[in-house]
Amino acid sequence: MAKTQQALKDEGFALEVNGNIDTPTVNATKMVQEEKGLKVDGQINPGGPTEKALFGDGGLKSLTPDITQKHPGTVSTAQQVANLERQAKAADDAQKQAQRAEQQRQRKADAQRKSRQAFRTIDEQITRAYRASQQQKQQQEKAKSDEALRKARQNFREIDQKVKVEVRKTALRHKIANQALEVQAAQRDRARKQEQLEKVNAEARQLARTLDGSMVEGGAKTTAGVLGGALTGGPAGAIREGGLEALHSLNSLYDAKSQYDQKMEEAANLKRSVEWFEKYVDKQSEILRGYYDELEQLE
Repeated sequence: MAKTQQALKDEGFALEVNGNIDTPTVNATKMVQEEKGLKVDGQINPGGPTEKALFGDGGLKSLTPDITQKHPGTVSTAQQVANLERQAKAADDAQKQAQRAEQQRQRKADAQRKSRQAFRTIDEQITRAYRASQQQKQQQEKAKSDEALRKARQNFREIDQKVKVEVRKTALRHKIANQALEVQAAQRDRARKQEQLEKVNAEARQLARTLDGSMVEGGAKTTAGVLGGALTGGPAGAIREGGLEALHSLNSLYDAKSQYDQKMEEAANLKRSVEWFEKYVDKQSEILRGYYDELEQLE
């Protein structure tokens, strides 16, 4: 850049060779570009047309005479002052334009910054709203899931309770049927024992009447036989015969008494059996009534 500034200065442009791309350098470059019919942008690109115009064949010497008149190296002081004023005005304009451009850039940057900030704010708000919505949705879904689970558990408990009730009712019906059969069997056994008891009592009463008659008749015969033979002075054979007959009568009485005692013992045993069956029937009937009462509560 210092080389370029020196070349421009040598051609009459009032420049300070400082190696910086300042406003006078840019303005001088633009004048050269304008004179050469190049793109007026004040830029000198390596190997570009502006650089070739400055350092190519003839360099600035190939410029039209008009530009050397505008910026001669040995112009008069008045012309130099005018050139300097124009350059200063151009520099001032360029500086103002640069300031305006910088202000525009700054405003654009501020607008972009504010836009990015607003976008971030909106994005954060959208994100928070989305998260809040998702959280609310999850809470609602969880609440629905919990409610569905609670209802399912409630339904399961109700179904389980119903099943248990039905199972218990079935078991009770089965027990009632078996218990009813048990009670009926006990009642039949009691009735049979009662019938046997009545029959044995009747037989015992019959044996008692027979025994009473035999005792009276046998005693009379024995007494009559023995006393008759003795009183009549009968032979010993007659007395003996009377004694045998009396003994036979006594044996008959003993046999009848034994039969009677057996019947009475049998009657006593049957009576105890009847009493046991009566208690058993009452107990089984009470159990049966309990089954019926429980089943009625479950119905």
